[in-house]
Amino acid sequence: MTTRTDRRSLEDPPEEIRVKRDGDRDLAFSGWILGIGTQLASEYQRQGNLSSSRGTQVVIYLTRGRQIVTSVKQWEKQSERTRDTHRGAAHKTPKAALEWLRKDAGGELGRASKSAWEEACATWPELEAEDVERID
Repeated sequence: MTTRTDRRSLEDPPEEIRVKRDGDRDLAFSGWILGIGTQLASEYQRQGNLSSSRGTQVVIYLTRGRQIVTSVKQWEKQSERTRDTHRGAAHKTPKAALEWLRKDAGGELGRASKSAWEEACATWPELEAEDVERID
């Protein structure tokens, strides 16, 4: 999905990142990783099936131009065969990024997406107020 998945401080120079996308051109940009969330499929964990695994990883990035990039990798491994799917998009606003994450997960914020989003909000001060929905 990316050239790297380690988190770096926003004070560090941006790194070159490539987000893989199935069915479209990959996204390439200079930026930083803001948050990563991973969710393993619980039915495989409960069964203790070591030859099969499924999961989702969501990574949220910040580009040098201050766009938010969201990426989703899903995988299913059975014995020696692994099938991956990759999706990603660039967004000009936090609201657009959240809408894309919800739509990608079927209408609600999935566990991996929520975990990545919360970490992104804690990492980048400009997202700090976006970690919750405020009501009066």
